[in-house]
Amino acid sequence: MAQKIIVDTDPGVDDVLAILLSLASPEVSVALISIVFGNTHAPVAHKNLLKIYHALAKEIMDHPEAAKRYELKEKTILALGEDGPIGGEKATAAYFVCPLGFIFIIAGKKKKN
Repeated sequence: MAQKIIVDTDPGVDDVLAILLSLASPEVSVALISIVFGNTHAPVAHKNLLKIYHALAKEIMDHPEAAKRYELKEKTILALGEDGPIGGEKATAAYFVCPLGFIFIIAGKKKKN
């Protein structure tokens, strides 16, 4: 039986791989993903997470055999947390994770300079 886990994340570039591996792992069941301030603002991180799920849905529609990789028996709860640090100044890497999030990666578009 898979171990239920909670993923606390700021899905910028670095956390996406961990989320995808968790969703594909037969050893864990992702019960909840809490989205918080980190490398980017929480609302942008939330949009990134939704884009991940939309990309997975598209992959499964285009390649039904991929559904075996992501045996999502229960819906994952998504919770949007704080958009700032507990203390100190707010600093992000928003310059790296653009306000449009992963739109350029998922849509296969190149970002114009």
